[in-house]
Amino acid sequence: MMHWYGGGMDWLGWLFGWPTMLAFWAIVVAAVIAVLRVGGGLPRTDHRTPEQLLDERLARGEIDVEDYTRRRDMLGAGRKDSAD
Repeated sequence: MMHWYGGGMDWLGWLFGWPTMLAFWAIVVAAVIAVLRVGGGLPRTDHRTPEQLLDERLARGEIDVEDYTRRRDMLGAGRKDSAD
């Protein structure tokens, strides 16, 4: 006599099987997120404009007002030339 599911899971196996699989995938996803955070993750792109970077350098005291003005004028002149 052939038993089709004699060695397989019964309803109790199905009851505990899918939550176990769900927990497994949750752990895998959490591990990937943890590795990306600890390892520095994906490279971040800096969306600040050159003017914003220049403003920040002045605010931190890395450049003085004269240097700031000169560089800001150079940035403005470069944009006017490229617009023509």
